[in-house]
Amino acid sequence: MRLKDKIVIITGGGSGIGRATAIRFANEGAKIVIADRNEKTGEETLGLLKEKNSEAIFVKTNVADSKSVQNLVNQAVECFGGIDILFNNAGVGNSEVRSVDLEEKEWDSVIDINLKSVFLGIKYAIPELIKSGNGVIINTASLLGLKGKKYVSAYNASKGGVILLTQNAALEYGKYNIRVNAIAPGIIDTNIIEQWKNDERKWPIMSKANALGRVGKPEEIASAALFLASDEHL
Repeated sequence: MRLKDKIVIITGGGSGIGRATAIRFANEGAKIVIADRNEKTGEETLGLLKEKNSEAIFVKTNVADSKSVQNLVNQAVECFGGIDILFNNAGVGNSEVRSVDLEEKEWDSVIDINLKSVFLGIKYAIPELIKSGNGVIINTASLLGLKGKKYVSAYNASKGGVILLTQNAALEYGKYNIRVNAIAPGIIDTNIIEQWKNDERKWPIMSKANALGRVGKPEEIASAALFLASDEHL
């Protein structure tokens, strides 16, 4: 087992990439802390892990709130004794409108959930990751953090920020033997793209926009996260 007894926090663990990664990591022997603001889906993921007799807890978390993220880290330490891996995965899209038409409130929400959450995760998990002696941080960025796209200004900006914050953290904490990486998926079959599926004009185009000509699966991203979380690079 590649992650035997590793303690892992996964934000956005109630669905999509987060759920797929929780299941994959648990199958590799990890102890999972599922974080999500949606209690129903978070508990559903927990149930799936418990069915496999995996060690896991669910902590309802607002990743954009400092106290909530502190509580998440504290719960992980209290239950399992520490943290080895942090997967900053929680994220949302934004209304597809021109920048001038995007409401300031929505801009703030997207930046908070997609970018500030990564900062908070790093801020409060780092002390525990240093104690582990071999810590790992994985951040979910996006292809749209590497290139611009019309009508998704907040998402573009937030994911671009995630990539640079990842580089910053890697440089700051590498000396503590903490590896920090980001994954930049293309179009993956998660809740973020649900609205596209009902668009008869857009979906035939977007469903084939990836290089492979198909929509990616959350499980494929989970496999990439597993490699980054494991010691296979050694």
